[in-house]
Amino acid sequence: MDTPQKIDWSEQEFAEVRPGIFGATVHTPQLTATLYRYGAGSSWEEHQHPQDQITTVLEGAIDFVVAGEPVHLNAGQLATLPGGTPHSATLAQDGDGAVTLNVFTHREKTPGVGMGEREESTPGRGMGEREESTPGTGMGEREESTPGTGMGEREESTPSV
Repeated sequence: MDTPQKIDWSEQEFAEVRPGIFGATVHTPQLTATLYRYGAGSSWEEHQHPQDQITTVLEGAIDFVVAGEPVHLNAGQLATLPGGTPHSATLAQDGDGAVTLNVFTHREKTPGVGMGEREESTPGRGMGEREESTPGTGMGEREESTPGTGMGEREESTPSV
């Protein structure tokens, strides 16, 4: 895509990327945007990817675990995740679900579409569970936090996994 486009999400094809989570994705040469529709009780296992990510909650509420720290987001709030940051998401069983808009630095493929195309996830780890820190992986490690974010941002010198 080298020309400006207007995207109407209602006209996009949504694919089930995890049980109860449906996503539609658009790309530009430098960015990828995915609208996710989460059903009540759905979840996304802990994973990480080299792309930076900004997640904005458009409707509902969602509970993230970002670098081992719980982060609750309501409609109108967003989270910024530097590439390589382990994160997961879950929605309340008794809720109405949620809609998020996720913007990433460019990705070649949509995560979770088709078996074997998932991002790096940690086998056997459940939502919010933490293993002991492995030096140099960013798993369980936390750098200085930027005041007001609570997100435990990582220094640029930390290599992405």
